[in-house]
Amino acid sequence: MPFKAIMRNLVETIPGARGAIFVDWEGEAVDQYSLDEDVYQLKVMGAYKGVILKLINEAQKTVGSTDINTVTVKMNKYSIVLSPVKEGYYVALVVQSDTIMSRAAYMIRKSVKDLAANM
Repeated sequence: MPFKAIMRNLVETIPGARGAIFVDWEGEAVDQYSLDEDVYQLKVMGAYKGVILKLINEAQKTVGSTDINTVTVKMNKYSIVLSPVKEGYYVALVVQSDTIMSRAAYMIRKSVKDLAANM
């Protein structure tokens, strides 16, 4: 399954999802899918959130903790769910603030497995 199809499936199966982006270690988009026309905003969000997730992973390694699976950044209108895929690769899902987060967490874990299998 190509990356675009995985991103589309992730967004379209979660009520309230707006877009998803798959980024590399530099914050560059590998692929993305958005229901909104402003894909640039999704790319910028993915880049910054990938950097945040990488910093959190580095901090955990420093203190000897286990790697994180998911980070959720909540804002007024939206939340961003971040998850590492493989070393240096991340997926960020943008959802409306009233989205059922358990569904989003389940689907992002499934998408991470699909992305990793296709790398």
